[in-house]
Amino acid sequence: QISGKGVIVEKVKMALIGCGGMGTRHLYGLRELVDSPFANIELVALCDIRRENVEMAAETVEELLGFRPATFTDLEEMVNAIPDLGMVDVVTDPSVHHTVVCQALDLGLHVLVEKPMADSAPAAVRMAEAAESNARILAVGQSRRHTTAVRYVVFFFY
Repeated sequence: QISGKGVIVEKVKMALIGCGGMGTRHLYGLRELVDSPFANIELVALCDIRRENVEMAAETVEELLGFRPATFTDLEEMVNAIPDLGMVDVVTDPSVHHTVVCQALDLGLHVLVEKPMADSAPAAVRMAEAAESNARILAVGQSRRHTTAVRYVVFFFY
């Protein structure tokens, strides 16, 4: 949470779900955030269905941030182990984004999901409905907003 004066007063506990190539890239972005005055999250856990991926990501966190977060291969187990977990960053294969995101929302977490949001319009609608019914935030990460093609589309349509 941020006070009325823009000062961070509390950090949100966050977990990364999906510790493959793109998930590891998110860890480098997290390091940049931690080094900024806008560091309002605390990475506390990593989760991936493949144990080797989550262990490799934990080593990366240790190198980048100087600590080793808790590791899990099951989302519900992670939430039960960390009851004050506030949000997750979902960086799984896009074909399962909707499954993972809906489960996280149903477990009471806010969610940032890597693009593409879903692999179909009905899946995206289910995700939006899960966010609304659980009164949770669902955000889609789009980090290429400054590329020429994206700037052209934004300029052209707005």
